[in-house]
Amino acid sequence: MENKERIKQVYELEYDESGFNSGLVEWYNSMIDKSIEELEVEDVARMIRQNILPKLAIDKAIEIFGNDPRAGELYEGEVLEVLCLSIERKIIDSEQFERLATLVVTLDEKIKSIEFEDEEEFRQNLGYILEHHD
Repeated sequence: MENKERIKQVYELEYDESGFNSGLVEWYNSMIDKSIEELEVEDVARMIRQNILPKLAIDKAIEIFGNDPRAGELYEGEVLEVLCLSIERKIIDSEQFERLATLVVTLDEKIKSIEFEDEEEFRQNLGYILEHHD
């Protein structure tokens, strides 16, 4: 049975009522009304970029990447790119990093057989993860 409890409840968050009516505030308020299972690629990428609930976002990004290495809302490979960003910003914890690095190694053969829009950048991002792996 899926947990449909809202992120707002799980993490005891409040709506942003700053009154700015910006796209980011509107997105944040709608995102915290979702359950963890309802988070989409766009949500996860924004959460990492904005450093909002990074542990949750990174866990979800690893899950999404494992299901579809090309996943992205704005462009192909966006999830992999924000995972690299989480390494660069040091917001990924060691357990998450190990899961991600292991996943990259495990998916190596599958990834080699996939064609990507920006093959060079995608391969650089994979290499970035492996370079940071002990």
